[in-house]
Amino acid sequence: MRTPIYLIKPSTFTLDKFYKVYATETSYIFIKLGGQFYEENAVEKQYLLLGLIFSLFRKKILANRHSIFENKVDKEIEINPDSLLAKRNNFKVDLNNIKSVQVSEKSTFHTAWNDNGSVKITLSNGKILKFIIPLSVSAKLVIDSFESKNVLTQSSLYNC
Repeated sequence: MRTPIYLIKPSTFTLDKFYKVYATETSYIFIKLGGQFYEENAVEKQYLLLGLIFSLFRKKILANRHSIFENKVDKEIEINPDSLLAKRNNFKVDLNNIKSVQVSEKSTFHTAWNDNGSVKITLSNGKILKFIIPLSVSAKLVIDSFESKNVLTQSSLYNC
C-alpha cells in the first residue's frame, strides 16, 4: 500500500469531512478521520477569533485523541479494511469505476484560499466526488497517487 493522502470533502450546509485515503491494488479507500476542524490549524486560518479560542481546547485535549485514533485506523486498514468500510462515512472507490480524475492546484473559496487545490473524481455512473487538498498535503503527492494508478486524466498546475 502506498503512502496515504488526506483530503477534505467540502459541504455547504454541514461540516466538512476529513478523510485519510489509502490506495490499494484495486481501489481507493476513504476513511473519515474527523470533521471541519480535524486538521492542524484549520480553524485558526479560516476563522481567526473562533480559532484562537478553539486552538487551546484542540491542542490540549483533541490532538492526542486524534493521533491515537489514526494509529488504530492504520493498523486496521492492514488487517481488515472491510471492518472500517462498514462504518458510516467510510467508502471505497474501485479503480475500474473511475472514469476520470482532475487535480487543480488552485486554492478554493471554500477554505478562504487556505488549501493546496482540489480533486474532482468522475465515476463511471456519472457521479462526481469533489475534495479539497489540505494545506498540510502537497498537491504533487495527490497527483502522484493518482498517476501511480493510471487514473489521473488532467492536472492543472497553478502557482498560488
